Amino acid sequence: MKTLTLLWIVLLINVSCCYDNPLSKYLWQQTGKQQQESLNTKMIQGVMNKNLDPSKFGAYMVQDSVYCYHSMKVLAIANSKVKDDPTLKQFFNKTYASYQVYTSELLKAWHIGEPTTIDLGPACSNYVNHLYDVARNMEPIYLVVAMTPCAKLWPWIGVQLNTSTGNFGVYTDWVKENFNENSKGYQKYDIVIDSAQKRGLIDQTKALDVYSKSMDNEVAFFNLDEFPVVQTAGKKNTGI
Repeated sequence: MKTLTLLWIVLLINVSCCYDNPLSKYLWQQTGKQQQESLNTKMIQGVMNKNLDPSKFGAYMVQDSVYCYHSMKVLAIANSKVKDDPTLKQFFNKTYASYQVYTSELLKAWHIGEPTTIDLGPACSNYVNHLYDVARNMEPIYLVVAMTPCAKLWPWIGVQLNTSTGNFGVYTDWVKENFNENSKGYQKYDIVIDSAQKRGLIDQTKALDVYSKSMDNEVAFFNLDEFPVVQTAGKKNTGI
């Protein structure tokens, strides 16, 4: 068994056994309202009802690709501030590498050459600015807190949608891959948060504020309000 895997197991056992109210569980419980709100957003309702406008989906995916690009940047910022916490540094290194691969695939798929040239709508822009604010102005552990809702909410939505067996029309493959109800990657985020709690390195009130803002941003981004329906007037002029 790899050393890294053993490390996660040891951390999980230590965190689970040492106290009855893990911070990760508290943060999730306190944001139940936003979780339910996410199910009523235009994105989720659209894929559920198989009527999500393709132009809105495309606009969302372009911006989500840029969001992932900026996620790499904030991870690097937070990682550079870690001095005496090898577990946290290892988490940032591993998460950065994962985002790097995924972002590269997204940018290629959506033909985005330079992510910084994309104009972000208010919801995505607010989300990105929130992550930069946390990475630059708070202790590194709070960026883990800020990024956990994204990692945890999507598979939770997958459970609500029964994505493993559901039919979502043309979006079926995308929904099953992205709202994978069996995804457990968020557990690594929770382990890091609970380990920091155990060592007295994180403030519950501050963590909830950061976590709640990320949840609010997830809901706002899913609502697709800034993505107008593309309408064409007449036949496209091809110049032929």
